[in-house]
Amino acid sequence: MVYRFEYYPTRSIDEALTLLAEHAGSEVVAGCTNTIVDARATRKIPKAVIDINRLSDLRYARRDNGTIRLGARTTLTDCFALPFLVKEAPVLKLMAAEFAGTLIRNRATLAGNIAYASPAADVAPPLLALSATITLVSKARGPRTLPLSEFIVGPRKTALAEDEIISEVAFPAANGEVKSSYFKFALRNAMAISLVSGAVVLRMEGNKIREAGLALGAVAPKPYRVAQAEGMLKDQIPTDALIREVAKVVAASTSPISDIRASAEYRREITEVMTRRIVERALSS
Repeated sequence: MVYRFEYYPTRSIDEALTLLAEHAGSEVVAGCTNTIVDARATRKIPKAVIDINRLSDLRYARRDNGTIRLGARTTLTDCFALPFLVKEAPVLKLMAAEFAGTLIRNRATLAGNIAYASPAADVAPPLLALSATITLVSKARGPRTLPLSEFIVGPRKTALAEDEIISEVAFPAANGEVKSSYFKFALRNAMAISLVSGAVVLRMEGNKIREAGLALGAVAPKPYRVAQAEGMLKDQIPTDALIREVAKVVAASTSPISDIRASAEYRREITEVMTRRIVERALSS
């Protein structure tokens, strides 16, 4: 079956926003790694595709007054190819190294993975753990910024309005010592959807955890931070007993499904084991 839609390459953000406002049911793409896959599966067939892949002003990574700002065209490859980004957010490098294959990493963007809003989105847990925010812009209303935790509202559902484009992803810069780790548990080592994924970011003060970010993917309708576990780690000198208790709390917070890849019980058990491991790995890094 042939799926037909209009294709509009753009030369500026303003042009992209104008086209988006003019064409209801259109889809903005940069890496375009999901559009044809969804069309073939008849999940979503856009009436028009608006390509922003050539917009150089949406591809940047910089530090600005204590905030790391990433343009919407920042790719998964950028997460470990840009020394600046590796230094400021090594958890993104750990995630990107397990994301699909080289060709897809070269095309896929952080913003696109977030906008797709899969419960198993690999990009979401590390950005949630980093306390990321998303900036959206429309032709009619201009820009607005909201926490990533509020942007993804459910499976393949976001707070993105039909006339909006993601312009930037941002998170606090690493002030002082920061330890982090990431895990992706899947049925094979590459090109696989996560059964469970998670990220931890620990802002340290000597041997004490000053602040913690801990987030999960693939074990609930959307990726999320585990606030109770973060509170347990905050202002604590970590011990084996504390880490094990945190892992139990994290596992108890999940609401996984059973499907052809794993049962809910298996996902919950893996969550506890892997949470303990990533906290220990982060502290030993």
